[in-house]
Amino acid sequence: MIAKIRLTDQLPEVAEVLDGLVKLRETIDHGSDAGRQRQIATETLRMPVDDLAKGKAPSPVTRQAEYLRTQGRLSDAEKLFEDVIALERKTSGEVSVGVAVALHSYAYFLINRANKPAAAVEHLYREELAIWEKLRRVGGNEYTDTLRSLVQIYEATGQAEKAVEWNKKLAELDRAAADKQAIAPKL
Repeated sequence: MIAKIRLTDQLPEVAEVLDGLVKLRETIDHGSDAGRQRQIATETLRMPVDDLAKGKAPSPVTRQAEYLRTQGRLSDAEKLFEDVIALERKTSGEVSVGVAVALHSYAYFLINRANKPAAAVEHLYREELAIWEKLRRVGGNEYTDTLRSLVQIYEATGQAEKAVEWNKKLAELDRAAADKQAIAPKL
């Protein structure tokens, strides 16, 4: 309880998210749901951090958002992502890996789970790309994955010129990565 009070004094937003997770856990423990929803929510609260860092599993936020979506609470799921992004910006700054990852997760969720039009998430991917550029991670896996997602959006929305433009950038990055790998000494 003391740690919670200190956390509340320092970062009220973090305390609010944690309280939401505790309430979700209490709801699960009292048997309000069964089956898939219970499994998703329980796994959300048990997700090992090591698995997240290795890219083996979706983040707890994504899992909780998926749970909310299955409950018909899509607007709550979207608000969860928006709150997490705002919190990342407040705690880590505008240009951070945490903000970029949160933007990517939110964009992916909107397209693949919320069935939002691809054009509705273009700005999220472009903002994410700008962060990777400022962090000097152009050519990294995160950057190229986001670039591919952006190209897919342009192709899906019939924006051929933009798709070609960004596909050229992607091809340049792929060539540079291949050249770098060819130069690297074989062990």
